[in-house]
Amino acid sequence: HQYCSRQPARPFNSVKKQTHFHHHHCDDKMLKAVHLYKRLMREARQMQDYNFRMYAIRRIRAGYNQNRVLQGQAADEALLEGEKQLAVLTRQSVISRLYPSAKSVMETPTPSW
Repeated sequence: HQYCSRQPARPFNSVKKQTHFHHHHCDDKMLKAVHLYKRLMREARQMQDYNFRMYAIRRIRAGYNQNRVLQGQAADEALLEGEKQLAVLTRQSVISRLYPSAKSVMETPTPSW
């Protein structure tokens, strides 16, 4: 895999049969990062205000792309920071649903002439 230093897994139809799967530490971190990314995006899409929603989505994508190559302690710190940002985003999302604002011009359908 491009983010791990280990060799790719052997195909299932190879001569030597695999009896179990090995989950390496880098795979675990990558899965956590992808799971965190999906949870952040799910929460961002629930924001009621268009501008806040689009800003959150842009920041999530940029942060993921910036941090996805990190390894070791740096990756652990980035995951912890991402969890903190998820908590902040969750609170903001709840507030935006409790106190919705008017629809943005970007969200209103254009009239068909």
